[in-house]
Amino acid sequence: MSHAANDTCPICTKSDWRDFKLGSTALRECRSCTVTVNALLPENSELDAYYRQSYVLKRADESVALLTAERRRYSRFPEQVSLIADIQKHIPSPANVLDVGCDRGFFLDEIRRHGYSVRGVELSESARAACDAIGISVTGTLGEVPEKWADCVTLWHVLEHIPQPLDFLSVVRTRMTDHGTLMVRVPDFSTLWRSILGSRWIWFQPQNHYVHYTARSLRLLLENAGFSVISCVSRRANTLLTHRAYRVARRTFKKSMGLKTPLRTQRWQNI
Repeated sequence: MSHAANDTCPICTKSDWRDFKLGSTALRECRSCTVTVNALLPENSELDAYYRQSYVLKRADESVALLTAERRRYSRFPEQVSLIADIQKHIPSPANVLDVGCDRGFFLDEIRRHGYSVRGVELSESARAACDAIGISVTGTLGEVPEKWADCVTLWHVLEHIPQPLDFLSVVRTRMTDHGTLMVRVPDFSTLWRSILGSRWIWFQPQNHYVHYTARSLRLLLENAGFSVISCVSRRANTLLTHRAYRVARRTFKKSMGLKTPLRTQRWQNI
């Protein structure tokens, strides 16, 4: 069951829309702040059920699912090192890091090795179980995290999943210390690849991405939520190092574990 998006923009609260379609998906672009939102949004109950149960790696064989997750972990290592280095510039350890939407805890597992205390928030029950198995404290909701606990909150590819980002960020702020830092990554809807590939762009996932950001709209969202923006950079998702890490992980797991990469993943993962 879906409902129409609110008439007011979730970022700037204005009502100046341009309606269009990308593939078969109806979208609305705010002419004021350049954010794009899905014209139809799921009900809150659907969202909760989807992320708790459906938004997981699905494989018939549980051992294959585990290997697939571990291959992802190895391929993302250079990217995670870069993210940790960015955090160290602003919040040296020891400090508390809260990763919202932490999935199986790969990032938290890496950054705690650098002297940080970590917590996670993750709706997926299977992902929380994986975190628990490696000793990472993860809750199902932000409300379960102590107020003013986090010196740093990370939202790696989270905001695009949130239909009402201003309300969400207001809760995030209550979990941060007075001088805490928020770090965000979202797909850049204004990228050249999106213009070329249209609905075939790998980051256009309207089934679970509801808000599509440009650098301008992301900056405006953060400012409207009460944050002072230190920097906002648009860059390619993957560097030469991550390209190489993908290849090494793919070849290693194929050779040693017999785990193959689907053709579509091989084709698009470096865009």
